Formats: sequence, structure tokens, C-alpha cells
Amino acid sequence: MKESIDLKSQGIFYNVYDKDAYVLYSITDYKITNGRLGFPKEKIDKIREILDDKNIDYSIDGVGKTFNKNNYNKYYKLGTKSYNNEMIRNNLLKNIKTLPHDKVLEINKYVNYIIYK
Repeated sequence: MKESIDLKSQGIFYNVYDKDAYVLYSITDYKITNGRLGFPKEKIDKIREILDDKNIDYSIDGVGKTFNKNNYNKYYKLGTKSYNNEMIRNNLLKNIKTLPHDKVLEINKYVNYIIYK
């Protein structure tokens, strides 16, 4: 099982793909687009600091850093859950925008009931 983030330099960005994107998604404010998460190269020191702090193994253009205790899979699970929740929320908001006002009020009433019951 994969347990290391592969940061790839591409132009003025670093990119990660697939599972690695979910790991970084769980610990940063960057978004996933088409299975890829990218960030500007000038942010690499901050990303390395976060990865070091979270004890997540990584490599930058093939040169790696490993820890005795690796949390890659922990943050992968958190990232997939957070990403899926965001997609559900976005889809729900998109659908709500198409509804008439009375239906929006019904949904709001129901949501408040669930939250505050």
C-alpha cells in the first residue's frame, strides 16, 4: 500500500495526484481538480513543514523523507471523507438554488430540526 506523497515539480507548481491529493487536501486549503492538487512552488517550505509536523513521508521529484511513524493512511482517510462531504454539500447547494422559495424554507426548517433536536 502506498504510504508516501510524491510531489512533482511542473513549471511554477508542485502537483500531487490520486491518493496523494487527498492526503494534502486533508491538511491544507488547496482544492482537488480532476484527481490533482497543485500549489505554487514558493509554498513548498510551508508544505514540507506541515508534512514534517504530521509525520507524513514524502518525496520531492524523487528525493524522499521518511519517518519512523508514518501517518499517510490516516490523512488519506480524512482527506477522502472531507472531499466527499464537500462534494455532497456543493451538489446540495447547487440543487437548492434551483428550488422555489417555499421549498427552500421547508428544507431549512427540516435541517434546523435535525441540527437542533
